[in-house]
Amino acid sequence: MGRIRKRLSKRKTLKLKHKIEKKVRDSHKAKKKEESKRSNKPKKDLGIPNSYPFKEQELANIELAREKLKEEKERQKELRRKESERRRKLLQQQSQSGITGGTLSAADLLSAQQREQSHDSKSGTEEGSSNMLVSDNAQSRQRQKSHIKELKKMFEMADVLLEVLDARDPLGCRCTTLEDAAAANVNKKVILVLNKIDLVPQEAVQKWLKYLRQSHPTIAFKANTHKGRVQRSDVAVASASAELLSSSDCLGADTLVQLLKNYSRSHDMKKTIVVGVMGYPNVGKSSLINSLKRSKAVGVSPCPGFTRKVTEIYLDKNIKLLDCPGVVFDSANNTNASPEVVLRNAVAVEKVVDPIAVVDAIIKRCSAEGLARHY
Repeated sequence: MGRIRKRLSKRKTLKLKHKIEKKVRDSHKAKKKEESKRSNKPKKDLGIPNSYPFKEQELANIELAREKLKEEKERQKELRRKESERRRKLLQQQSQSGITGGTLSAADLLSAQQREQSHDSKSGTEEGSSNMLVSDNAQSRQRQKSHIKELKKMFEMADVLLEVLDARDPLGCRCTTLEDAAAANVNKKVILVLNKIDLVPQEAVQKWLKYLRQSHPTIAFKANTHKGRVQRSDVAVASASAELLSSSDCLGADTLVQLLKNYSRSHDMKKTIVVGVMGYPNVGKSSLINSLKRSKAVGVSPCPGFTRKVTEIYLDKNIKLLDCPGVVFDSANNTNASPEVVLRNAVAVEKVVDPIAVVDAIIKRCSAEGLARHY
């Protein structure tokens, strides 16, 4: 039988233990001293020695410099106050004369907020009087403020603005206020997209294109209407057949993408551009983005007000799209008194309180014989 070795103890002598502890303390002390040397902590000012013969004169100079610094801070504060007052007066003038710069003023956003229509799919509580056309509540007003905030955010970020127009009523969906604001800034471009061209005659589409191209580049467009994979056709809109227009394929996407790529080139060098998509509610902004992306990048709904905030979608490495909530810019001061907004499908039908005014607007546009023949 082999010999069993006795297990050795790991206990150390006190002398060795204290020696190790001392080494650890010295090591920590040296590291702390090294860190204090490397730190940028300013050294304490020891002041002027009493033996310095010109001490009183130096102290007087220091006090004079301190007074000058205090006066300079007071002057800067006064200048900031005057600049704030000047901007406030300028905003008051812009509220009467319109946009004068390349950005949206607070007065314009406030005006848009007052004229924006509540376009939520859910019906709200009716709080208005009998002369109101659309019901309004605190939740709708809060949503209006949020949409205005998102619109301003998109406008400031965008290099190119895609204004989507409904081919059935292009001028009614157009916002010249935003167009003028973008035109005043040389770094912003505006492109008009005439969407839903399959719902109007081709002769009317060509006449609208000729009219709108006098102010901005205009692209005729038909968004994809298929729920599955997005199909895009490379056929020109002018030569598209009636069968192709009635199909679910997208038209005009290649022309629009090529135009955006041209804007992304600067001096033979490609740069990343931000494209903001804006327009009235339910004109097809989200459907246009999905057609360009060839996939369901953002959600779509037939109910106005489905998009609630700005959404970023990368079309490619040089083009980024911004989907913005729809905002109503009506000529009237109050959209509740304008049935034209309801006719543009910018308001949920469930929120219409007085349909008589809307019916009167339809009768004024159409003849009685035509309505009787249709219905």
